[in-house]
Amino acid sequence: MNKKQIGLGLVCAVAVSLMTQTHSPVQAATAPDHTATVNYVTGYGITTWKNVGTTPEPVGHYLATGSQWLTNDINSDIFPMGNTRAMTVILPPSIVYGGLNQPGKPFWYLVGNNEYASSKYYDVGGENSAQALNAVVVATQTSPLWSAPKDSKFNQIGTPITQTGTVASGSQWRTFERQVVSGKTWYQVGQNQWLEGTHAQIKSEDARDDKTFNEFDFSILSTDSIPNQYQQAVKRGQQLTALGYSKLGMLNTIKQEYGAESAGFIGNNIDWDFNKQALRYAQYLKENGAYTGPKDDNFYRTQLQARDFTADEINYALVHLK
Repeated sequence: MNKKQIGLGLVCAVAVSLMTQTHSPVQAATAPDHTATVNYVTGYGITTWKNVGTTPEPVGHYLATGSQWLTNDINSDIFPMGNTRAMTVILPPSIVYGGLNQPGKPFWYLVGNNEYASSKYYDVGGENSAQALNAVVVATQTSPLWSAPKDSKFNQIGTPITQTGTVASGSQWRTFERQVVSGKTWYQVGQNQWLEGTHAQIKSEDARDDKTFNEFDFSILSTDSIPNQYQQAVKRGQQLTALGYSKLGMLNTIKQEYGAESAGFIGNNIDWDFNKQALRYAQYLKENGAYTGPKDDNFYRTQLQARDFTADEINYALVHLK
């Protein structure tokens, strides 16, 4: 990540002109909250990116630490959904952990003009996540330390949270983990010692990992809606695509389990990219040691045909398979 010195709350003039329509004033988080706050070193910012679905390239526009932006969509080459605007249900943890949390493959928030920002540096309203962070934080006021983030969804059920100390205003602390709990940031500054993020700022940063999300609510990323009667069917469709189903295979299963009306709704209203789905399944076959013998085009074509992928989807997978 290249760093560029900028004043807190400022964005370079080009970025402002590009993203005026998506910038959101600072406001209290409500659910669903479409705003995301840049989290990085105080006085610096994060760059936006293009071509995130293929080979990400920095655009060179910087979003200031602490600034808030309206998120319109997400993009992830590893995620089973090709168009996430229609996602308005909370995905099961198995899909979140299996689909999103792959090291080195973060997903991206669309912030305007086909420019994206990495979720590593963005906190969405109401988010629940954990993240390894090697940084130095400064306490901005005298504050209590707690045995765990208060109301943390990452704690063992029933474990009481108690005050374990106090930090002085202006003191500096090395942190190795960061959590966001219901949209509120916490820094771990010692064993069983957590500092609330509203009482601290990041002074310097050496490294951070991708986030691990706990039942990420994708409804905050879209203004679209799915009628209540179809939400379970959509959730099931997401599970099936994550398991490698083709469009035909997924819709047939939805028809059997939820009826023709639900299958018709998904087929007509949710745009999933099954070219990439075919490629993902081909990559799985390539890496799966259970298959013996040569893995040539005929092998992949036969396996994909058995999964009901179309000829165009199969050709896409064969062209892009590495």
